[in-house]
Amino acid sequence: MTLERLNGSYDESYRLVPAFCDMVEATNLGYVTNYTFGSFSEDKCFESTMIAFAAPIQGWKDAGRPIIDFDAFHLTGKHGGCLMAANGLDGQNGIVTLAIKVVRNERGENWHLFMKELKPLIEDHPVGKLTFISDRQKGLQEALDEVFPEHFKRYCLRHMFKNLKTHFKGSKLHYLVYNAAKCYKERHWKANMDDLIKFFSAVAAYMMKKKPEQWSRAFFDPSACCEHLNNNFSESFNNMIRHMRDKPICALEMMVNGAIIDKLYEETSKTNVVFQVDSVEKTCSCAQWGGRGSRGGRGSRGGRPAGRSVQHTLSHTISGAVGLSQTLSKTFIVPKPKTKKMFMVLV
Repeated sequence: MTLERLNGSYDESYRLVPAFCDMVEATNLGYVTNYTFGSFSEDKCFESTMIAFAAPIQGWKDAGRPIIDFDAFHLTGKHGGCLMAANGLDGQNGIVTLAIKVVRNERGENWHLFMKELKPLIEDHPVGKLTFISDRQKGLQEALDEVFPEHFKRYCLRHMFKNLKTHFKGSKLHYLVYNAAKCYKERHWKANMDDLIKFFSAVAAYMMKKKPEQWSRAFFDPSACCEHLNNNFSESFNNMIRHMRDKPICALEMMVNGAIIDKLYEETSKTNVVFQVDSVEKTCSCAQWGGRGSRGGRGSRGGRPAGRSVQHTLSHTISGAVGLSQTLSKTFIVPKPKTKKMFMVLV
């Protein structure tokens, strides 16, 4: 009873989902929401709800790396459930949460629905083909192949090795497998695979079934500008929401959104300096944005993502810092921190 007084009723929160989604779209320009309930007269229980965050998505398109991780986390509230999340990376490898979806359970059809809802919002990334990394949870890989057949896929090496150890043992196993995965050149990969075949031929055959382009840097597509072998940024998201997973659904989504906003303010309040930004030429007086490679602007380096984070880019790509600040302050009625500042925009 005490927790319900603090966070709201679990049952009532599910009934408020439609009104909650309407409120989100009405007060947050560009946000996309969706929800489903049982279609049969005897079963009109909650099925799912999705929120796609417009500002992080736009910032990720402008300055983020074209890589996305899909992962799911079990909820521990009264009715359980599962929170699915799509997370990207900015130019400094900071996590950017693009969308979340709360479902009753983790099934292939829920992954498929989540990806179909998200696809039109992310497929126009300037790089073109995206790279997806996952640990192949229930139905996840099948959904990726159906919804994003033309894009690149990676398999989290940590999870791959965990599954591998259930079938094979050996003191050198970890060393040899990771050597083959971490090398950047194909000839080094071949040499490491020869060593693996010498000591563990069955392991080498097992790994080759997984396609080297999904787990070895030597075969990663360079357009991703990301060498990640593991979906560690998914674990970062898990740490961010660990104290929220027992909350009623509306409170949960408000808190996740609030955590995303806090990341924006935290990133932009470290220096307390006002930068001059030219959003047409995509240059900034901080000198880091163009110097490290900003797509489409001066100082571009082969289309690599901007060196500044998505949070920096958001301050001058979405209606200006003042407009974004006002939008964020209204998002889910989460108040704007008084002691933190956004960058000013001078175009």
